[in-house]
Amino acid sequence: MVLDACGDGESLSVTAGTWSDPFEEPLSEENRAYVEKSGKWTVFEVSDNDPLRRVIGGRVVRVDEIKNPWQKVVGAQIRVGDTTVKVIVDSDELVVDVA
Repeated sequence: MVLDACGDGESLSVTAGTWSDPFEEPLSEENRAYVEKSGKWTVFEVSDNDPLRRVIGGRVVRVDEIKNPWQKVVGAQIRVGDTTVKVIVDSDELVVDVA
């Protein structure tokens, strides 16, 4: 499952599958210029980092939507075992908190 901010900058996007790099080589000249100016996301290992290692391989036992005052889904609380992962969209950014 991949969680991200939607194009509107406030809604939560949830898609099945694994993350794929939209700026994978070979890059067009336009994309290369964008990456040089703005950078890009990079996959990195998190399984050794507490508290994230507590949820890897765990079973999702509950998912609750987080809605804004206009009832738009802007986040989710995901319960994995005894750990809660809170994901919320804030001004085009995806903020993740693990407790």
